[in-house]
Amino acid sequence: MKGQPKFTDIVVSVQLFVANQNKPSDIANILVANRNKLLRLLADIKPDKGIGLVLYEALYHQRMDLILTVKRVSYIYDSCLLCGRGREV
Repeated sequence: MKGQPKFTDIVVSVQLFVANQNKPSDIANILVANRNKLLRLLADIKPDKGIGLVLYEALYHQRMDLILTVKRVSYIYDSCLLCGRGREV
């Protein structure tokens, strides 16, 4: 049955790209180019009903880590533009 993506699916999927320390520059550029949409998505998603408090808290902390990582990647990207390295992150 298709419907809204689940909170857990979104957090895990985004984490695969955002949390990867060895992400290719193309992936980093895509994340930075879409940072506002990604941050809005992470802020707006609602937890799945019945996931339990322990899982909810773990996913909440993962979501906060992802938000901070997206902001950090964006900061690095902006710093690279200022120092003349272009879009390489």
